[in-house]
Amino acid sequence: METFPVAGDPLPKDCDGWLLFLDEFPSASRAVQAAAYKLVLDKMVGQHELHPNVAIVCAGNKASDKAIVNSLSTATQSRLVHLELNVSLKDWTEWASANGIDSRIIGFLNYKTSLLHKFDPNHQDKTFPCPRTWSFASALSKGETVTIADLPLFAGVVGQGAAQEFIAFAELYQSLPKIEEIIKSPESVNLSDEVSIRYAIATYVADHISEDNASQVCQFLDRLQVEMQVVAYRLAATRRQAVVANKDIYQRLTKLGSLLN
Repeated sequence: METFPVAGDPLPKDCDGWLLFLDEFPSASRAVQAAAYKLVLDKMVGQHELHPNVAIVCAGNKASDKAIVNSLSTATQSRLVHLELNVSLKDWTEWASANGIDSRIIGFLNYKTSLLHKFDPNHQDKTFPCPRTWSFASALSKGETVTIADLPLFAGVVGQGAAQEFIAFAELYQSLPKIEEIIKSPESVNLSDEVSIRYAIATYVADHISEDNASQVCQFLDRLQVEMQVVAYRLAATRRQAVVANKDIYQRLTKLGSLLN
């Protein structure tokens, strides 16, 4: 019984209780689902009562997703609160910024928002773009130059169409003004009107901002649309928290506060 927190167990340090997470629950056989009846509804394991501060969450795919799912019995259905979750670009961007996802992928998906999660259970491609597969793509691209020669590799991760568009976006980085040029002339360095290039440069400068160049980078970012500034400052503040104390960056974060939050 040491696996489960039961009545009488002390609370974990600095915690209010436990989360019992039953992942891929709809993939379980009916027999396994039935075995969970007492656990889910009565909060009991055998003759032992779970601690009252245990929350239970089940997760899994929908039957329509074609992801090896068994239908839930009516007895299981009536023991659960059913919620469907959607992908949030804002939440994903915050997670991606904090977890080292390639900044080119962050910029690309804020530009091509529909490709963050493009799922059709009847698709004919070998795979599809979603937060999981973009994470795989980041592991392949991070720190590497991405060119059209890499198309088969990325197509095998996020699908042919998404891979082609991402590679075209990543190749833009080769033509962006260098950070030294931006620092030298933040208000006059050439800045294309092309939206994709502007998203690319927003994440590029976010990767190169520091306390020493923050003033000039902020002047440059002021030339971009607000949504691009949000992407850049969120990425910079998450990956280089020290720069938040810089007065120029703090001023912009305050100004953009409602959008960042």
